[in-house]
Amino acid sequence: MHGLGGRPDGVNQLAENKPISHKKDGKMTKRIAIRQGDVLVVSGAQIPAVVPVPPENGRVILAHGEHTGHHHSFGHSREVALFREDGSGGGLFLSVTGTPMPLEHQEHSALIVAPGVHEVVRQVQWSDQDEPIQVQD
Repeated sequence: MHGLGGRPDGVNQLAENKPISHKKDGKMTKRIAIRQGDVLVVSGAQIPAVVPVPPENGRVILAHGEHTGHHHSFGHSREVALFREDGSGGGLFLSVTGTPMPLEHQEHSALIVAPGVHEVVRQVQWSDQDEPIQVQD
């Protein structure tokens, strides 16, 4: 089985990513959102005050699987950088420069992420106490 819009070679093309509408400064703009499991990458983000997140074992890791040890990641490259919001929000932001780069995971098709600044969002579910909990991979 292939990821959403996946090709037999396991790579999703840029054209297969889904546009979403977003209102910014009173104007509607289109942003591209791609989902790989419990990770959503949304284009067109503005990076607030951030601190760099260093690569781990040669990879830029967006999210770790809590149970499997798998991860959503890019091979380490000077064209990919990850940043964490410098504040209490803990938001993640991704910068891709140069050429499109593959976002990889051991159980999902690779997704191609276009150059630009992207917000990284983890999927949450609601507990019985009405509190958000990150989905466990």
